[in-house]
Amino acid sequence: MKKWAKRRIVSLNKHKFTLLALAGSAGIGAITFLMLFGFDVLNVTNVAWLRQGNDLNQHFLGWQFFRKSDWGFPIGMVQDMAYPMTISITYLDSIPLAALFFKALDPILPSTFQYIGLWAFGSYVLQGFFGGLIARRFTKNIPLILLVASFFVISPILFSRTFVHTALASHWVILAALAMVAYYSKLRASKHALILWSLLFICAALVHPYFLPMVTAVFAIYNIFIFHKHLIVRLLLQALIPPFLALLALWSIGAFSLR
Repeated sequence: MKKWAKRRIVSLNKHKFTLLALAGSAGIGAITFLMLFGFDVLNVTNVAWLRQGNDLNQHFLGWQFFRKSDWGFPIGMVQDMAYPMTISITYLDSIPLAALFFKALDPILPSTFQYIGLWAFGSYVLQGFFGGLIARRFTKNIPLILLVASFFVISPILFSRTFVHTALASHWVILAALAMVAYYSKLRASKHALILWSLLFICAALVHPYFLPMVTAVFAIYNIFIFHKHLIVRLLLQALIPPFLALLALWSIGAFSLR
């Protein structure tokens, strides 16, 4: 067998192994969520559990008012909730990223609709996925990878935040940044690193600005790792672009608007 064919087989087996490990890690997140919270919260038309007078009630009401608000610019402004003023969806902790997505789908959504349960479920899945991805960088042992992913998923802080302040339970945003650092040696030569960091910064801004300082700190460490004195100008430009795009995202949803 030719050498290139052997290399291709090895590469395919490696990818299959990685996919299996990451799928298992994500599955652990999904199973853990369902064991803890059940299936009812995933019913998008079930809103009774969101009307208990706690913070979730505010998050759900923020979505309800945003859903009924007219489109305009900034695109994240909520009308009537604080009449006569408008307020940005980011200050209602209604997860702007999800709110914008589902508002765009409003014409085909049922009249009663909530995405908070779906978002929480997705957060557990991604928590397991990125935990497994980080572990995969240091070991090829699938049971060990799944064990590491499990430790990330059963985090007490994650559990305590899940249905108290769901946006802040998106710890996978931090894990995604840590994964970028773990794979810095592979990303250093990649043309896609800047795109990935930019998407992560925008995502962090549109989930909750709370995550931006943490992602920025991890991003600074990443830039220290890839620092090269002969590329200092290019690296400085690359280091400024993702935070700038995050601020642009916040501006676009009205985080800096007072009216």
